[in-house]
Amino acid sequence: MTFSNTPLDFARAAGAVGLGITSGLVLAFPIFIMPALAKILQPAERLRAWSKLYDVGKAIMPPISAAATTILIYSLFSLPVDSLEREVLGSVTRSTLLKITAFIAASPVPFTLLVMAPGITQLKKAEVADVKGDKASGSGARTDALIDKWSAQHNVRCLIYSIAFSVLWLISL
Repeated sequence: MTFSNTPLDFARAAGAVGLGITSGLVLAFPIFIMPALAKILQPAERLRAWSKLYDVGKAIMPPISAAATTILIYSLFSLPVDSLEREVLGSVTRSTLLKITAFIAASPVPFTLLVMAPGITQLKKAEVADVKGDKASGSGARTDALIDKWSAQHNVRCLIYSIAFSVLWLISL
């Protein structure tokens, strides 16, 4: 990326940093956090730990992701036309890649709402049941299976954010 110290340059850098932070934070969960929790906690404890970590992520990640995506869209409409039409990969222009990046960066939202929400609801219900003392529905193999399913779906989100960040990196070449 070449910069000339304009607000647009700041926006481009902020979008890249925002996507980088998003990618890194979502990757930390399956790579570091869940394996550690699986080794040191019992199923019911894993459920409570997952729930607390999920709540923190739910509070932090949407604003970061939304800001990065909004900044990417702003950049798309603000970059000079000659800058956007420069070819980056063969005949693919920066404009095309920026549009793809903005679309990819926004896609975890519908994925979460449509694909992941039912499992999240089941995990939250299992946690409530566990707190109430209904051990049959809030712990054990079923809970671990739900957490594993959520983790697999979360890995898809990780891949989505990593791809968006990679495409944004290509634009900066």
